[in-house]
Amino acid sequence: MRNSTFLAVALAAFVALPGGTAAQSNTADLTATAQVLAPIDVSFVSDLDFGDVLPGVPMTVAPADGGQFTVTGATSEDVILDFTLPSDLTGGGDPIPVSFTAGWGDDAPDASIDPTSDPTVNLGTTTNIDVFLGGTVTPAINQAAGTYNATVTLTVTYPTT
Repeated sequence: MRNSTFLAVALAAFVALPGGTAAQSNTADLTATAQVLAPIDVSFVSDLDFGDVLPGVPMTVAPADGGQFTVTGATSEDVILDFTLPSDLTGGGDPIPVSFTAGWGDDAPDASIDPTSDPTVNLGTTTNIDVFLGGTVTPAINQAAGTYNATVTLTVTYPTT
């Protein structure tokens, strides 16, 4: 019994010693952050007007002379331009085939883009760009007289990572 009491006292003393069997620990901190980007705004500036066209004679309008949108968002951020483009203008008779070209820049098209490929452009330090849309209509030789039109939609998003 004396041995067991001695053993119990020795064990209690060992456990009570500072640093005896205490676990070692270490900590570190990190900061969680999020940057909220300015909302994107797309606004209409002007329509793409092919003017008076003659039956059987294609008419082309350059992007600089065509329709225009203004895109505003966060400084120096990339944006994706997603055009919804019609294949025809409709109106007074058979549809008129139409194709599109585009450009973008500050106040004038500085660079050409393919509006069918969802191009990515950078808003730059001014936080906005102008997007210009031109194209070609190809009326048939027997195209009926009348007004023809179609809607073009531009949807702009920030790329997701």
